[in-house]
Amino acid sequence: RFMTPEKAAYYRLMLMAGLREQYDHDIDEALERENPITIPLLDLACHMSDLNQTISILADYIVDNKPNEQQVFSMVVQELRRLYTDGSLSIKDIIEIMYIIAKDCETEGNPVWDDFSLLYYDYEMVESNFVSEEQFQQAFETWLFRGERLNLWEVIESNQPQKQNIFADFIRKMFRKEKLL
Repeated sequence: RFMTPEKAAYYRLMLMAGLREQYDHDIDEALERENPITIPLLDLACHMSDLNQTISILADYIVDNKPNEQQVFSMVVQELRRLYTDGSLSIKDIIEIMYIIAKDCETEGNPVWDDFSLLYYDYEMVESNFVSEEQFQQAFETWLFRGERLNLWEVIESNQPQKQNIFADFIRKMFRKEKLL
């Protein structure tokens, strides 16, 4: 079946994040298979070139048909895993996509998506040179492939020869950065 509440939520999030390859493939396939064509599929097919209208149709469907957020989360992670594994997207690209999705899902107060925001904030430590790309990659891959979050502060502290308050340094640096903006 082309449209389930979970697929509608998944497609909506992916389209909002700029990823439409799977959606386009699935809708084309559904148009060839479904007979008769269902109303949601017909509505979506009529608005394929209008991304905002497509997202709106999907959002309306979700309001009427509550998705299982854990299933939607799993679908999104599976797609991000595929895009990372096949080299289509870099870690930074995936982190930015995760942040877009987290920001949308955060408005609903859903803790299922918390790791998306947390990994985005962890990536800021790479950009601030508190964590190496390799350390972050290890933490990211541990989360992506095993579903386990590594505490990057513990990784940093275990790699520090002298005991210094790296957390305080990071906060000070971020505060200065915010003041400059």
